Amino acid sequence: MEARKQTVEGRLNVSWFLFVLVSSIGFACANVIDKFVLSNKIRNAALPVVIEGFLGVLVAVAVVFVHGVGVPAWPFILLAMLIGVGFTLSVLFYFRAVQRDEVSRVIPLYELLPLVVLVLSVLFLGESFSGQQVFGMVLLVAGAVLISVHDFKALKFSRALGWVGLSLGIASVDIVLTGFLLRSLDFWTVFAWGRMGSLLTVIPLAFFHWKPLREVLVEPKRHALSWVGLSEWLTLAGLFLFTVAASMGPVALVSAVYSLQPLWVFALATMVSIVFPGLLKEKVHAHALIQKAAAILLIYIGVGLVV
Repeated sequence: MEARKQTVEGRLNVSWFLFVLVSSIGFACANVIDKFVLSNKIRNAALPVVIEGFLGVLVAVAVVFVHGVGVPAWPFILLAMLIGVGFTLSVLFYFRAVQRDEVSRVIPLYELLPLVVLVLSVLFLGESFSGQQVFGMVLLVAGAVLISVHDFKALKFSRALGWVGLSLGIASVDIVLTGFLLRSLDFWTVFAWGRMGSLLTVIPLAFFHWKPLREVLVEPKRHALSWVGLSEWLTLAGLFLFTVAASMGPVALVSAVYSLQPLWVFALATMVSIVFPGLLKEKVHAHALIQKAAAILLIYIGVGLVV
């Protein structure tokens, strides 16, 4: 009986790991597409957020009809909708950051997320971690800092740092709130109500940016719209898989495995920049590649210690 229980637990551990791993790859593909779109197709960072928000509502409606979702007590509904609002704002600030620096430098800055989530989950969710896991978190932060430095002599950091900080803070609270709600609700309910809540941010953004949004929707801009749509579907798929993983494993560990995302972004952005120079405005000279590779190595070691 005990052996069977251990087998089931092992399968669950593998399942949440695979879910969050695929999620990180999907997000990485979306990151590269986002940089391409903002560099070559659309200059207004609010427009992809609006499109993603309405796509998210369509997915939520589909979940309601196909699977069905619960109608929890109003405090749970309010929290789930606040998660959706927070997610939308976090994505908006992320797009602002991607506009201002290389995507392979911006994304690793989000490796501060596991550390913030660790602190919040210990304070509010009662989770506990070993000294080895904490050291792994420190290495994740070190890798993120290393990759964000543009000039070591002048200590010149990424111009996107402030926007990432805003995005990161909101995302951390979102993850902890998601973990709290998943203790009482199923992930379908949290996901659907969260997407509905995003409308509270998306509708005002659409109103204030209606003119450029309308230009994107007309015939000459449809090619750009298809790229944005692809990116946002990848983002929604990644978000869904991350929610599933968070419902199966410890929130902070799920967040830590997600930190593999910079590896995929680095690989994709480098390959695209070598084949199509200037398309993503990425630096691919030896010094930049070594710096990024060293930072990602630290991230790898950190993830290994944490998991």
